[in-house]
Amino acid sequence: PRTVDDLPRLSGQSRSIQVNDAVLDSINGRIYISNPTGIAILDARTLETVASVAVPGEPGPLALTDDGSRLWFGLNDRSEIGSLLTASRSLEEPVALGAPASGGNAAVRIAADIATVPGTTDSVVVAM
Repeated sequence: PRTVDDLPRLSGQSRSIQVNDAVLDSINGRIYISNPTGIAILDARTLETVASVAVPGEPGPLALTDDGSRLWFGLNDRSEIGSLLTASRSLEEPVALGAPASGGNAAVRIAADIATVPGTTDSVVVAM
């Protein structure tokens, strides 16, 4: 995980937060940050925390739909990906990444990266 040190605030104060991944929502003026405890939502202009959303597990890679309505996230400790409806800040049911191929390692399959399919809100591509 990366660390963002001395993240400036308009007030001149600073803070440090651990970051697994971050994505900018330029449509709604938000920054979504995955960290070990969940997803932090920051105002992109002021960098103030707007909300924090607890998720089942540790969120890792993030991907935002083109219209900013859904944030997809991989889970660093589960064979699942999840999604957050950004307007209501509600979590949808996680999606299982499936079993390893025949003869493959039975270890947990972790999403190394995730990307949304342009023009959709319910389709993603996951690299493991």
